[in-house]
Amino acid sequence: MAARPKARERRGIEDLLAWAYLRELPKTAMRRTDGPKLWRSGWMKVEEWLEELSLAGPNENRFGVVPDLSVMTAPHEDALRVHEAVCRLDELDIGVPDDWSPCAELGDLDGHGAALPGLALARLCVTGADGVPRLRRSARALVFRHAILGGCPDWEIDPPQVRVVSEYGRPKWFLREVMWFDGVDGQVAHEVEIDGCDKWGHARPGAYQKTYLDPDPVDGVVGRGEYEIWRWALDLLVEDLAGLLVDFEAVASDRPMRPWVEAAPRKGRTLRDLRQDAGWQIRGDARRAKGRL
Repeated sequence: MAARPKARERRGIEDLLAWAYLRELPKTAMRRTDGPKLWRSGWMKVEEWLEELSLAGPNENRFGVVPDLSVMTAPHEDALRVHEAVCRLDELDIGVPDDWSPCAELGDLDGHGAALPGLALARLCVTGADGVPRLRRSARALVFRHAILGGCPDWEIDPPQVRVVSEYGRPKWFLREVMWFDGVDGQVAHEVEIDGCDKWGHARPGAYQKTYLDPDPVDGVVGRGEYEIWRWALDLLVEDLAGLLVDFEAVASDRPMRPWVEAAPRKGRTLRDLRQDAGWQIRGDARRAKGRL
C-alpha cells in the first residue's frame, strides 16, 4: 500500500514571510570562532576589535538579516525557497497606468488634487541614464521590509485643508514681473516673482495669492503607491510558490488591493469624560471668575 503524501500546512503569505526572515533565515549553521585565543600582548585583542568595528562583522548573512549565532542548525528548506521567490521579484518590470488615481476621494482640493499623482510618482520613481523610470524602492525591498517590520505600507491620509500662504498672520500676495539682466550677448529678460503688496500693504494690480494643502498628503499618496506594489507582489509570491514548498502551502493575503477604495469609512467615537467618572470637580474657571486665582 502506497504511503499517503504528507499534508502541507496552509499559512498566509505574510505569516510565511515573517517566519522565513525572522525565524529561519537568521540561522547560520556555523560555529562561532571568536572565542578565547592566545595573544602575544593584551593590545592585539583591542586591535582586532577595532578592525571588526570598521567592517560589517565577521559573520555575514547572505539573506540580509542579522545572523543568530546561538543556533547551529541550517534554515528550513521552505524558507530558502521563499527567499529565492522574493529575489525573483527583481526580474519584474512594473509600470504605472496612465489613469492612476490613488486619492480620488479627496476631491479637487482647489486644483491641488490633480497634481498629487504626479508629485507622488516623482517620489516613487527615479529616471536612469537610459531615460527609463524605475522604482526607488523595489517590490522586493517592500516585501523584505514588511516581512521584518510587519504591517503594510501606510496608506491612510488625513483629509487636508486648502490654506492661503500667509506671513505674520496676514495673507501674502505675489506678483510676476519681467526684469532685465546683463547677459553675454546683451540684456536678457527673466520673469521673476516679487512681493505683490505696495508700501502700504495693499495688493498691487495683477497680484495673486497662493494656496497649499495642510497637512501635505503627498507622503500618504506615495504610501498608497507602495501599498499597491507590495500587495500585488504578495499575490505573485503565492503563485510562484505554488507546489514548490515541502511543508507549507502559501495562502493569499486577505488584505484588499486598494483599501482606501474598498474599505468602509470609519465612524468616529465619542469618548466618555473620565474625570466625571472619577468624581473630580473642576473649579478653576469659577475661581478665576471670582478673582480667587
